Order: sequence, then structure tokens, then C-alpha cells
Amino acid sequence: MEKRLQYVKIPLISDGWNLLSKNLAYCKLSDPPLEKRVCQNRVYKKQCAARLFDQLLSRAFGRFWKRITLFFIILIASGAFVPSVCSLGISPAMEELNFEPGAIKAFQVRIFGESDPFDVKISTTGELTQHISIEKNMLTVPSEGSTFSYTIKMPDELKPGKHRSSMVIEQQAKKSETGAGKSSFGAMAAVGHVLVVRVPFETKYAEAKIDLPDVIEAGQTIDFKVEVNNYGNEDITTAKGTIYIYYINNSEIISIGTDAKEIKKGESAELYAHWTPKGIGPGEYRAKAVVEYDGKKTEDDATFRIGDIFVEIIALSPKELDAGRINRIEIEVESRWNFEIKNVYASVDILKNNNRKETITTAPISLPPWKRDILTAFWDTTNYDPDEYANGGEYNAKAVLNYEGRNTIKDFKLFLKSPMKTESPAKIESSSTLSTLTIIVIIILVILLSLCGIYIFRSRQDRDF
Repeated sequence: MEKRLQYVKIPLISDGWNLLSKNLAYCKLSDPPLEKRVCQNRVYKKQCAARLFDQLLSRAFGRFWKRITLFFIILIASGAFVPSVCSLGISPAMEELNFEPGAIKAFQVRIFGESDPFDVKISTTGELTQHISIEKNMLTVPSEGSTFSYTIKMPDELKPGKHRSSMVIEQQAKKSETGAGKSSFGAMAAVGHVLVVRVPFETKYAEAKIDLPDVIEAGQTIDFKVEVNNYGNEDITTAKGTIYIYYINNSEIISIGTDAKEIKKGESAELYAHWTPKGIGPGEYRAKAVVEYDGKKTEDDATFRIGDIFVEIIALSPKELDAGRINRIEIEVESRWNFEIKNVYASVDILKNNNRKETITTAPISLPPWKRDILTAFWDTTNYDPDEYANGGEYNAKAVLNYEGRNTIKDFKLFLKSPMKTESPAKIESSSTLSTLTIIVIIILVILLSLCGIYIFRSRQDRDF
């Protein structure tokens, strides 16, 4: 008599095997216990596995897992459509001139990049757009670069002050030759060339700009130069400046005066002051120039450094380390600078007989002004044998401290000690082997007990049906 087939509905149980069993259909009722049943349709078994995977992901991520999968698919696919953008540059970046009614001025700008030839579109924007004409609005730039010209015809009058316009150079996306037709996509590089036209003020008007070195050596005399431009249409009888020196927290250190000069309209003059710092430590400072001229004043400021950013390596400890284990190494450092230095980290080259064995690195820290701190590295000496070399466990350590694009280097000696041997090799090996066998036996017993429990539970489920 042919055995009757019937759909078997199995309650959902937390383990994955039962989750798969729930999806099995048309299994023989007279077959062996449930864990040995096999779905008759092989194709359906694959569908069961797919539904299992779907349900497992749904349990892990909830109802959002399909959205997460779709997001990554879109992200990966979109990578294929990101165009390559070359480095786009121009020279000069700015032109500045004084206003002359009706005058015509011509300028040239060079475009360069770091790629194969590419196309650019050139356009104008700003207050003076209607007075500017560009030689070519589209240009192909070869690998060696190219030049374009533009002309400005000054209007008859402009308001006093600065007037700006920009020549915008936009890289054009390459055309795609694939698909039904050509297409372009993606964001490309763009740069701007600025044109500034200055119109003199009807009264006295000047602007100052302070100039000084970025870094001054400790004890060196600082030469302050203040350039004063007369942008008014009247002469300045007397222009004289005062330089105020501040700590980085804006507390004043000293003020010094400049010389005095007369400045004709449309011209400029340079005022000078000198200062030799005394009792001032290395660090960053601010200088503000205030220029008074015929009852008016103008000002400008700039920062400068006395000395340079420096972090000293104080010590490396411990000097004696144990072979065959992971050792903690601490590097003590001290800031010699008057503001916080971020991303300070060290690398240590381990050398033996002038040959680098390996390099270990610390995590970065932020170092407060004038403070000490500890950088921590770890050296795994598991594979090091102190008795391997004639000079024993002595190693050279080259510590390189990195901060603000600078580094401090200091050399140390390290010594590896042989581990203490409390047991013979035979005993150690025997103990290790015994421990491994014990773990394997325990794992096997746990698996067998789990299988027995599952079998008993399934048998009870079958009887309930």
C-alpha cells in the first residue's frame, strides 16, 4: 500500500535547524525521526535554505535588513559611476589694480592639471561681469597646461572701495561612450581667478598690512614692517604706527612705536619697528599694528612664533623586559610649547646588530601646554630568544616622536631577560597536551548531550501530532 503524504507543520523553535524544518513540506509520516527526514524535492530544499537565511537576517536586523542590503547595493553600484577628478590649478590666483575711468586692461591666466587633456568652461561672476570679456569660454587643456586671456574695460565711474569679479574655471566631465548614447555625470573640479578694482575714496583713506617672519629664533631681534596704502584722493600728511604684542590668550606683553611718514594719494609707504624679546619663552604670539594718520586710524594683525614647536622625549621604561610575553613600554614626553599639541604619537624601531627587527607604535594623545604625559606601546617578545645572539638579550630602541609635521628622535637600550623555567619541557608538553584533550572531550560530551536532548524533544513533538 502506497504511503500517504501529508504536509507537516512544525512549531517554530529558536534554533536554526528547527527554523529550517518548519519550511519542509510533503515529508513521509512513516519516515525516521524528524531530524533524519529529507525533503523529496531538491529544488524545494534550496528554497527552504533561502527562507531560513531571510528569517535569520530578519531576526538579527528586524524589518530594516532589506533596506540595509539595498543601501549597500546602491553604494557599491554608485562607485562605478564616480568620475576621476584631476587636480585643477591656476596662476595667478588674483589680479589687483587701481580704477582708471575708461581704461582697458588685459590679463592672462594659466590653467594646469595632473591628468590627461581635459576640457574647461570659463565664465565670469561678480560686480564687473558686464565690463569683462573672455577670449574663449571653452578650452581644452593639455597635460602641459594652457593659457586664456580676458579684458576689462573700466566704466566711467565706480563707487569708492573695492570691486570684485571672478573668472570661474570649471572642469567638464568626460563623455561616456557606452550605452545608447553619450552622457556625462558627476561633480568636477572648479577654481576661481579674482579681479579686484580699487576706487579711491573722496576723503583720506588708508589700509595697513603688517608683515613679519612666521618663526623667529629665541633671542633674535624681530623686524616689524607695516605697509600703509593711501586709497583716498588726498595726501596723508603723517602716518605713524604702534605695534602691540600679545600672548596667545590676548594679554598684552609690550607695545612699540614705528617711524612716521608722509604718503601721497595713490601711493604707499612702509613703517618699521624693532623688538628683541627678553624673558619670553618659545611659543605662539600675536602682533597688532595700529596706524594713525591725520586723525584717522587703520589696523591689521598677524601671529608669529618664537622658537619652534618642540616635544622632548624624557624617558623610556622599563629598560629590562621579559622574553616570551607581551611587554608594556611607556614613553614619557614633555611639551615645550605654549598651546595644546594634538595627535602626538611615537614609533619605536627595535634593532639588533643594526638590523631592524620590528616597529611598534603608540596610540596618539593630545599634549597640554608645558605638560608631561605618557605614550604607551606594547612589544610582543614571544618569538624572541635572548640566547640567540652572542651579546645576549641586548637590543637598541630608536624612539621617533611625531607631532605637527615634526619629530624628535632618541635612542635607548633594552634588555630581554630569559623567562624563569619552573618545569621541564616534558612536563610542560604533557600538561599542555592533557589540557587540550580535556577540552576536546568536554566539547564532544556537550554536543552529544545536545543531540540527545533535541532527539527527545522531537520525539515528543511527533507524538503530539
